[in-house]
Amino acid sequence: METGVVSALDRPAAELTVMDVYDIAAVLGQEFERIIDRFGCESLVGVVPKVVRVLELLEALVSRGATGQEAEELRRELDRLRQERSDRYEQERKHQECGGDSGFLDSDKPRFTLQELRDVLQEKNELKAQVFMLQEELAYYKRIFTAIMPMVAAGLLADDPTLLPIRRLSFV
Repeated sequence: METGVVSALDRPAAELTVMDVYDIAAVLGQEFERIIDRFGCESLVGVVPKVVRVLELLEALVSRGATGQEAEELRRELDRLRQERSDRYEQERKHQECGGDSGFLDSDKPRFTLQELRDVLQEKNELKAQVFMLQEELAYYKRIFTAIMPMVAAGLLADDPTLLPIRRLSFV
């Protein structure tokens, strides 16, 4: 057997990963090929489907366990963030009780992390880009309005409900 598979087989079941199951399946496949080469296909006819099914079950159990571990990590992170929020709230409350300015917690401690500030800046830039795109789109429709409405007034185009959105633009 390969070193990776040996270590996977030596690990407790709770620590197995989906990749470990794939490694085990690959080694079993190689072993099956050797047996087939030596004794023929008939020697494994009933065994291969059962081994495949067991590997599928193992993969499902391992992936479900990984999901459970991820969920537990997320729960711990959520608890940590809740505690952090509670601590900040308590600090601010104490600061306000001492007659401090409600706008600041401690002058030597930043109120936001650098990553939080970067995230806000990125979101602001994305929103600015969206506003710019919407302004461009509005200008485009205003140009259409200025071209279509004289034609409607002259009777060259029929005045119908589909022009209502364009009419609304005249008030923007």
